[in-house]
Amino acid sequence: MPTQTEICIVRHGQSTANADYTTYGSMEESKIPLSSQGRKEGVGAAQKVREHMLWHGIDPEMAKIYSSPYVRALDTARMIRELALHRTTNANKTIRTDHLLIEQCFGESQSFPSFQEFLGTNPEEKRLFETMGPAMYRCRRGDSITDVYTRVGLFVERRRWFAGDMPFCIIVAHNVACQCLQAYLTDPRDLPDYTTVWPTGGVRFFTVYPELQKAEPSSAPGNKPTQ
Repeated sequence: MPTQTEICIVRHGQSTANADYTTYGSMEESKIPLSSQGRKEGVGAAQKVREHMLWHGIDPEMAKIYSSPYVRALDTARMIRELALHRTTNANKTIRTDHLLIEQCFGESQSFPSFQEFLGTNPEEKRLFETMGPAMYRCRRGDSITDVYTRVGLFVERRRWFAGDMPFCIIVAHNVACQCLQAYLTDPRDLPDYTTVWPTGGVRFFTVYPELQKAEPSSAPGNKPTQ
């Protein structure tokens, strides 16, 4: 049994909605695809994963991939599977999807160019946001950051990383979900707010130490997010 686990957290490449927010109102969010730029970022993320595995001597056969079921995340995960794990057998190339990794639902604010603009045109929502704070605020018909943190925490606990049961795991998710995963693994005080962003196609690596019940950023070369 391995004594520690390497965790790779990847935000999907740029989606068509990241490029043009009006896309959110034109199709179901789970079906929003990658843009052409996003596909390039997916390739870049795969290269980072591959470099990290080579640097640390990680056998691709030991890697497991988890992904949000949303199209933009799943397509990014597929690129990582094919480009970073191309030597794995078909049986081990399964991408495991989990709804616990989906993005925060921004509710009625989703149709605005920015969250700040939404608050600017909704005085009552602005009052609630200021009263409750970024972590607890829940937009109408949406999730709070704390909601996302709770469900990604459940995802982590179900994987038993802190028991050292897996050597290398790749997780492809979304902006807030990625940030909440990092906070859960390293420092719960470091929750995201509505100003922090995990870059599209961004990759970060962590080492989980079961005996310490915590994770820390992994060593070079893949320990910085891809811009």
